[in-house]
Amino acid sequence: MAPARAQIRARAGRSPTGQQAGETEDTVPADLTPDPASNPYEPADRGPADDVDQVSPAPSMGPSISPSTTSSADGRVGAGQTQKSGASDTFDNPSKSLKQTWKPTHTRKKEVLKALGIFQRATAEHLWRMLRPGDRHDRCTRDTLNTLKSEGKVRVETRLESGHQLWVLTERGYKEAKQLLPKSARMSVLRKLQYDDDGEPVDGDGYDEHAAAVTMTASVLVGAGFGTSLSWQTEIAHRLPYGYTQYADLTMRAPDAGVPAMLLEVDRVNEPVDDLVAKLRRYTDWFELLAPKADANKEKAARRQGAAVHGFRLWSRIYPATGREGYVPVAFVFTGRTAAQRESRIERLEQAARAYFAGTPHRGESYTAVDYHQAVPVVVTELERITADPAGSAGAVWRRLGRDEWQTLSKALDNPDGDRLYAVQLREARRRQAEREAAHREAQRPVCTRCGRKFTDDRWQQTKGSSWPGEWDRGVVGGGCEAGRMNADDEQLLRGRVYGHVTVATRHATTASIAACGFVSGTAASFIVPATQGAVAQIVPEEHLQQANALLRLPSNAVRVLGPVAGGFVVAASGAAWALAWDAFTFALAVVLFLGLRLQAPPTTLASVLADLRAGWTGFWSHG
Repeated sequence: MAPARAQIRARAGRSPTGQQAGETEDTVPADLTPDPASNPYEPADRGPADDVDQVSPAPSMGPSISPSTTSSADGRVGAGQTQKSGASDTFDNPSKSLKQTWKPTHTRKKEVLKALGIFQRATAEHLWRMLRPGDRHDRCTRDTLNTLKSEGKVRVETRLESGHQLWVLTERGYKEAKQLLPKSARMSVLRKLQYDDDGEPVDGDGYDEHAAAVTMTASVLVGAGFGTSLSWQTEIAHRLPYGYTQYADLTMRAPDAGVPAMLLEVDRVNEPVDDLVAKLRRYTDWFELLAPKADANKEKAARRQGAAVHGFRLWSRIYPATGREGYVPVAFVFTGRTAAQRESRIERLEQAARAYFAGTPHRGESYTAVDYHQAVPVVVTELERITADPAGSAGAVWRRLGRDEWQTLSKALDNPDGDRLYAVQLREARRRQAEREAAHREAQRPVCTRCGRKFTDDRWQQTKGSSWPGEWDRGVVGGGCEAGRMNADDEQLLRGRVYGHVTVATRHATTASIAACGFVSGTAASFIVPATQGAVAQIVPEEHLQQANALLRLPSNAVRVLGPVAGGFVVAASGAAWALAWDAFTFALAVVLFLGLRLQAPPTTLASVLADLRAGWTGFWSHG
């Protein structure tokens, strides 16, 4: 096989590394993917490079280790698959008519070294999906691996049952990858070459279907834009105080994709569901661990304040803030078996682990929102579902436990029924409470017995602090009501009439007569005006009291306007005495009409004059 391959290379004019005779690394373009608009040459008989270690097509063993020759959902095909002819069909390597040969660049070689430094072992397909998802196939990635192999930086540890080669770093490649990776990145353990008793290298072991599924999960997520190969770490330990350490298959940090942090567990439908629930329980226990020097009492008090509690927890010192309610989300990626078995497994996990992801409903009948601050957001997906979706892991291939619909990862992690809904419902509940309190207050607001109107807030507040019993309803407190002001006008008018009667009747006014008139008018006003208003309150129902007072004031106001005019005519025609006589007649008529009323006597309280005076002066000085 090797001599035949060498002959092919010689006929093609290529060196063993794929370089043409006379070419140097600097003269070969970094990216020779032709532009279909400027390259009309697309031979139909184009095939894979002769110097690449070819893998014969084999039946797929599932999406975790599916051979690169199978068609993917997004239109990419394996390197060994026959290409369709046509000028619009692009290819990663230039055609033979261009007399150029693609050569691995430093950038691609560094990418592969760093990825193997993090994930330890991977196939060419894994690296292709992770590093160069825009390529139509994994040929360029396999060329890069072969070049690194010739440089002594990578080696083939074993060949999987699917026919794929499993690549690992050599000691030389491990040292270079360590220099390339940032200090914050976690390097995987070096897979050292092992030898048998005869000194021959042996194939590595320990790489099973689970490990392949873990690497494929990272590959499809990175290919969909969830971070880069440096955004991932494997087998991260979460130590618990009771002596157990929970290892996460993968940890992802992709803030640009809206997922600052996420823990992933890959299950090939071969673990008991109870084990998956136990993982969630241990993750919850770890999320609740206090940070060093954190005050336990303050942490307990902060549990009622939502997100404030996370500042006291250990996880917030290790992982970035998620930007959502709850702890760092946990994703379960299922693969293998049948679709029905995977669906049944998801349903059983959802039922058994509800206590860890469901959250706590807010108290009150008005709230349907849920408090997720003490819950673990759990999403599930399937590798088979991801590979079948045209958008890959960026599509609606994620389901949040507790929901029925499949969503994108960002929507699945959001909490539309969390804090946002609670804020809306809280504002609505406070608005309804304010309306109920306002209605209750209006029902308790007193009504003035004079004008029939309800008290204003200022007048009501003053009556609550008044120690002068009964005066608040007679218009003394708070300046009185409109009826009280009108009554004062009536008293002034009555006094003027009495003064006028006496002066005109006697044709002269003395000090004694004026004093006598003042005493009579004041005494009359103190009886007539309150009695009139009290009579109206007893005659008219309370709900019609305001209209009755308005009707009572209508003729009174009309007389104030028309009375002086009519009086002037009477005085000019017959003299002032007849005008005053007519006024006296109207008072006598009013007395007769008042006698026809049947009113109940108001309740009286037995109190001494001194007690009444003391209460009155106390109220007067309190408002002075």
